[in-house]
Amino acid sequence: MTLELIVLLIFSFVLVLYGWAKSSEKKPHNFSTEKKQLNLWQTTFGVFSVVGGGEFIYVTELSYQFGVFSCTLFLGFSIGCFLFLTLYKKVRQFNSYDWEKESKYDIHSIPDISFLYFNKVSSRISTVYMLLSLGALLLIQFALGGMMIEILTGFPQAYSIVLMSVIVSIYTIGGGFKSVLATDIVQIVVLFIAFIIMCVFFEPNLITDFNQNLSIINQTAQVPDLKTLSVLIIGGICWVFGGSDIWLRITSAKSNSIAKKSLIWNGIALIIFGILVAILGAKIAVANPNFEASNAFIETLNTINDNYLKIAVILGLFAGLVSTADTELHAISDILSKELWRHENVAISVKRQRLTMVFVSIVTVIIAIVFKDVLIDVYLVLLNVFIILGSYMLMTLLKRGNNLTSIISLSLSGIILIYIAIYPPDNFLYALLVALPPLVIMSFVKNQNANKYE
Repeated sequence: MTLELIVLLIFSFVLVLYGWAKSSEKKPHNFSTEKKQLNLWQTTFGVFSVVGGGEFIYVTELSYQFGVFSCTLFLGFSIGCFLFLTLYKKVRQFNSYDWEKESKYDIHSIPDISFLYFNKVSSRISTVYMLLSLGALLLIQFALGGMMIEILTGFPQAYSIVLMSVIVSIYTIGGGFKSVLATDIVQIVVLFIAFIIMCVFFEPNLITDFNQNLSIINQTAQVPDLKTLSVLIIGGICWVFGGSDIWLRITSAKSNSIAKKSLIWNGIALIIFGILVAILGAKIAVANPNFEASNAFIETLNTINDNYLKIAVILGLFAGLVSTADTELHAISDILSKELWRHENVAISVKRQRLTMVFVSIVTVIIAIVFKDVLIDVYLVLLNVFIILGSYMLMTLLKRGNNLTSIISLSLSGIILIYIAIYPPDNFLYALLVALPPLVIMSFVKNQNANKYE
């Protein structure tokens, strides 16, 4: 057993113990969400868990294509957090109802809002989008995590996927949202420290022979056009507006002040982390200019010889992957179980949610193992799904649309998404087409249901 694998197992054991230690609540609404109980640290670190394994690969690929402009996606995340400041009170107001008396208003996800503002059909369609986006994110974490563990420790990828799933599932199924929040803080701290170490000690040093290194980057990189920049920034913004796991943190914050500060801190932290990932991507591009951009991040892991740097890499990446995986596992089970029993108008029991988590974990592991070689290539399609959800929720919060326009816009966006997935466009601008149905169709009608819940 290698030193790197021993360190990884110890870190995993600590996460499981810490997650279990924080899981003491037995009420259904405390298992799925914390009703306005989160402090600033919990809210801030929880929102930051939007960063996952897909970003490492995708931003590295962008470093080959666009050089320093590769952090544009994180700039979009940051802008999304600051723009969300204008609407976060609208999101939080839905959770102001007394839980015991108004359990049907247990609102903390996009399908919940869709059900409240429109109807069950819109809620079901938005649930499909959420399952696609969150499910793809979860699969990417497992596939990339398994690949990373195999490269850095020699442990087979399929077994690594199972191991990662078991680690995440134990404390998430045991403690629900409370355990996810507790481990998020540990994971994000480790992620940040590890990435700073990687940026400092990973060869080459960009400052030394700066002109030569810049020349190497410029040989493969180009300045992205305005259309490309727009798609990346808008995609990042929509990721924030369309991320149900982000909504869950904001609605669960103890006060509006905490929710506001959390968004501000995340807006700052995300752009800083984006710069760190861009620097790492630039170092990879300089060290290995002939690597294929889409596989550069993974191939670079094979070139690390320093054991201590390997440990920093494996802890940082694993922390980032797990912080996203447990969040998505919890969010998927919460949304899926609630949608299955929404007609009962009661909070879903802890037992049902746990059974749903077990089912999701098993299915996800099987898919991740079978399709492990292609899952990391779906990131751009995943970004389009968040563009749909983000634009849809923006119009909903602005009190636009009715039952019919909601269904039509979501359906048309789905058709466009399928077309883009089958026939990937050469121009980045076409990715924005998925946002047009909600932005255009829903804008013509004012939502008459919105004022009833405010």
